[in-house]
Amino acid sequence: MRIIPPLLIFMNTNGPLISIVIPTLNRADRISNAIESCLLQTHSNIEVIVVNDGSTDNTIEVVEGWTKKDARVHLVNHETNQTIPNALNSGFAISQGDYLTWIADDNRYHPRAVERMLDALLKDSTADMVYCDFEAHEINPEGEDRKWVIEVGQPEDLIASNIVGACFLYKSTIRQSVGDYATDRYLVEDTEYWLRVAMQCKMIPLHEVHFTHTIWSGALNCAQRVPHLKAVYRCILDYVKVWPYYSKRKKAALLRNLCSQARSHGIKDYDKEFLLKCFHISPTISLVQTTITMSKAIASGLKKFRRKIIRFQLRKSKRTLRIFGINIIKQKKV
Repeated sequence: MRIIPPLLIFMNTNGPLISIVIPTLNRADRISNAIESCLLQTHSNIEVIVVNDGSTDNTIEVVEGWTKKDARVHLVNHETNQTIPNALNSGFAISQGDYLTWIADDNRYHPRAVERMLDALLKDSTADMVYCDFEAHEINPEGEDRKWVIEVGQPEDLIASNIVGACFLYKSTIRQSVGDYATDRYLVEDTEYWLRVAMQCKMIPLHEVHFTHTIWSGALNCAQRVPHLKAVYRCILDYVKVWPYYSKRKKAALLRNLCSQARSHGIKDYDKEFLLKCFHISPTISLVQTTITMSKAIASGLKKFRRKIIRFQLRKSKRTLRIFGINIIKQKKV
């Protein structure tokens, strides 16, 4: 006699087919949690396409075990590593779903994630994509856990940061109109894709938590922080001029802020590019802001200069005036 878990009793085997792609690389110890979270969805009419992107551990054996347990799990194998954008494209190329999504191999859906996102899209017939709040779970080298909730933002702010996050669902028609993930956008393949989607389709946020995003000490963006920032900056520079939701003034403000950020991170190649793009988008606003910034800098410099001029010390019976490190000694009056 087979005992059915309580959750499975409420599973919906009808409705649209959902395709979930999971790109993976050497995650034999973690991939099962991601696959299981997909299979335990209350909306069970799904297919899970795991793309093994050149793993050298026993990831293939683990995934093949799941394909034998559940016919909804499929395996695509890359003999060599081709990076996440190519893995995603390979997975979606064989997908049959009416709606598409993907997750990282160490993340987990909550049981009602697909159901709630699908409901949101069905209620708003004009929407093409939905994305929801999620829980971040950080595991540091000492093994201490830290959890917090990340609220997603509005689509118009995508040019400033990836407000979509890690939990989303979109119509398969988006892939037909927007195309594949850009293979030359490794590290920001998702951000660049959402920018294209936002300019052509309607995206809506869902402020419910249905996903856990795991942050490991050896995660990609921790190990490659500077390359990731450079990829983000390049993406912004390529799309900011054509971004339809920001005014020229708001674009100029964004670029000035990014210029300061690039300098603080020591990425000097991009600070100049941000300034040039700022002048190109809005020369008048840029000149005014530059003048204000220079005036503030000059005023600050004058204050420091004045402090050096009037600084003095009294030493014993002699008065010493220090100007730029040169001592001028005045004899004490008799």
